[in-house]
Amino acid sequence: MQISETQLAEDRDRIFDDWGEPFTLRQVTQSFVPETQQIAEDVVESTLTGIIGTSPSSPTPDTRGQSGTIDLVVRVKAEEFPAAAGDVTYRIVSHGTEYDVISQSQPAGLAVLDLFCRKIA
Repeated sequence: MQISETQLAEDRDRIFDDWGEPFTLRQVTQSFVPETQQIAEDVVESTLTGIIGTSPSSPTPDTRGQSGTIDLVVRVKAEEFPAAAGDVTYRIVSHGTEYDVISQSQPAGLAVLDLFCRKIA
């Protein structure tokens, strides 16, 4: 039995209505300023709804367990997350803590993205 795209979207939206919570997405564009020899950041913030959770923790290789690989996983609707472009860095602020988005994946057949984040020290 084939499930329609409309039904899948409605089911996904219902899950986000039940389990989603707001977070801040920061799109950070960095540029080098030769005069000051500094890196300047231009930040654009938006509020999205995501399903926020943690991932099983494992240490980053060669850090002797002092740095974890993933601190937070956020699932967002694929159409709400801006396309990755050029030198834009994405950061997530959830419950007052800022995280770098270090990778993303799209589970097959789902209209969602999983964002894997590391806490900014």
